[in-house]
Amino acid sequence: MPKLTPSTEDQGQQQEEQRQDNEPLPQDELEPGPEPERDELTEALDELRMHEERIAESRRKIAELEHDRPLWDAAARARERQEREEEAARRAAAERQRRREDAEALARAELEHREEQAERERRERALEAEARAKAEAEAAERRREAQRARWARGPWTSQRALERYRVLCESFDETARPASLAFEDIPWPTLCAPFTFGPEDIDWAAVETFFHTVRGHMRGQDYRVFVEKSHRRFHPDRWSARGLLAAIKDDDVRGMIEVAANTVAQALTPLWREARGQ
Repeated sequence: MPKLTPSTEDQGQQQEEQRQDNEPLPQDELEPGPEPERDELTEALDELRMHEERIAESRRKIAELEHDRPLWDAAARARERQEREEEAARRAAAERQRRREDAEALARAELEHREEQAERERRERALEAEARAKAEAEAAERRREAQRARWARGPWTSQRALERYRVLCESFDETARPASLAFEDIPWPTLCAPFTFGPEDIDWAAVETFFHTVRGHMRGQDYRVFVEKSHRRFHPDRWSARGLLAAIKDDDVRGMIEVAANTVAQALTPLWREARGQ
């Protein structure tokens, strides 16, 4: 049987069919169609699985918390203990502060009491000193009046000058720190009649004349003691220790008396050495 040769038309049709067979199919034709029942089941299963996973995670966390509960309880107890200790410390600090404030208030009250007492005592001492000074001034004035009356009578001699000097020395030496001092209260070694001379009349010559004159009225040993006591009586250090110049209120009078006292002390030094045989 002879072989049939396809016609040109049949060949073209066959090539077209082969080309169509080789082309890829559309995506919608390749993917399977929707399966509603399977998708709902899968979603339900997934949701159930996720729910179980959440439950498992919650149980795991609860287990961790239960495992760590002793630590949390210990930490809570430690916090409570720390809070109690801090509260106790605050109360102790507040109590110390209160006690300190009470002590300071008590100390201030005691200090004020002592200051008030010291002020009262100071005022009392001032009043006593004022009264004592007034009494001493009145007594000194009475002595001066008595001296005026005593030494104004009769003629004035070297014997009476020596007697007056000794009387004034006794009253002058008995008061350690007089509250007041006047020119007439000082036993100036001079032969001048009382109340007839002033500070400017106390010079070296007057002192020497007085001691050279009264020397004839006493024995040698008595004269040496007499000069030695007079030398100590007018020594500047002794006057300073007794506060004699401070007892003189008037500045001008104080200056003149200081000069006169220093003159007597200087004049007595060679007399004292001579009496001691130096």
